[in-house]
Amino acid sequence: MKKIALLAMLFVCALGFSQGSSNATATTNAVIVSPLKIVKTNDLNFGKIIGSAAGGNVIIAADAAGTRTIDADMDAPTTTNQAASFDITGGDETYTITLEASDLTATGHSNMVLTPVTNLPESTSSGTQTIYVGGTLAVNPNQGVAEYAGDVKVTVSYE
Repeated sequence: MKKIALLAMLFVCALGFSQGSSNATATTNAVIVSPLKIVKTNDLNFGKIIGSAAGGNVIIAADAAGTRTIDADMDAPTTTNQAASFDITGGDETYTITLEASDLTATGHSNMVLTPVTNLPESTSSGTQTIYVGGTLAVNPNQGVAEYAGDVKVTVSYE
C-alpha cells in the first residue's frame, strides 16, 4: 500500500512539474497603397455611318488616333471619331483592367452590339497611365436612322 501511495505522490509531483507555459511571437505587417483612381477624358465615338442592306462592322482603334475602319458595304461621311480614353492613377501595384459594354440603342430601332477592346493587357503594374478603349460596332442590315447611345465601363482593381 505504501508503494501505491508513493507512486501516486510521484505521479502528482510529476504532473505539477510538467505543467508550464510556452509562447511564440509572430511579426505582423501591413502595407498601405495609394487607392486606384480612373477618370474618363474622352468618349468613344464611332461618328456618322451610312448603313446598307448588308450591314457590317465599324472599328475604332484603341489608341490615341482612334482610327476608324468601316466595312466596304457601308460608307461614312467625314466625321469626328475617337477612342475613349481614361487616366488611371494609383500605386505601383499590379492591377487588372476589365471592360463591359452595353448595346447601342435608339428608341424604336434594333440595338447595335459593341465589342470593346483596350490597348493594354488585362493586368498591368504601372501606377499612372492613360488607356484607350476602341472596339467593333456591329451595324445591322438596314439599321434605322437615329442617334444611338450606349456605355463602356472600365474597371481597375488591385490583384
